Order: sequence, then C-alpha cells, then structure tokens
Amino acid sequence: MKSKAIISNIKTSIMGTIKFDMTAKGHRGTQNFICYPITEETKLITIQSGKRIGKYDPETGIILLSKSRANSSYFHHLQMDNLTAVEIDPLENQELKMKIFTTSGKKVGESIVKSNNSGAINIFEM
Repeated sequence: MKSKAIISNIKTSIMGTIKFDMTAKGHRGTQNFICYPITEETKLITIQSGKRIGKYDPETGIILLSKSRANSSYFHHLQMDNLTAVEIDPLENQELKMKIFTTSGKKVGESIVKSNNSGAINIFEM
C-alpha cells in the first residue's frame, strides 16, 4: 500500500516549470520540489528537492521517491535506491496537472536561461 502525500503551494518556478511543497510519511516536514522541463517524449516527470529525487506519474498521481540525503539526491539514485511510492489525492493531482499545463512553452522561465517545457501541453494525455 502506498502512503499518502499532501501537495501544496503550487507555483511557477524561475525555470518556468512548476514547483510545489510535499509532505509524506518519512519526510521530516515539508519539502519543496521542482519539476524538470517536460519534453514531448516525457511519460514520467522528474522532480527534485534538496534531499530527494523522484518520478511523478501524472496519470496515476503516484510519485516514486529516492531515499532522503543530506546533500541531495541525483539521477543515479533513481537506479540505485529502492524507491518509495507515495500517492497524491486525485483532486490535488488534477490541480497539479492543471498548473503544469499552464507552463507549456518552448522558451519558458524568468531568467537568462530558458527551458523547453513544450511537453507540458500533453499533461492530460500522459
């Protein structure tokens, strides 16, 4: 059985993608996660906080998370760790997908470096 996660404070990041706060069993309080840019080929969206990295499945609302690390987790931890599955409420999942949808574009972000987040337009078809 997957533990429940609570998503809050969903906003657009400086990268032009979504960031959000998440609390789940095993977390020492709330962690802030950022979504990596979404391409046309993306099926699972990479998310990362200061302690964990994970994969978010927008279709199911299930997030697979690495172990918590003091100095952050990186892509290789997705292969090395036994990932923990958490599930977000269907209404929160819908809200998160709506916010992701609004960030779609080939050059998004508020800094000099722009992100290609064009795959976000397909969030409801993933």
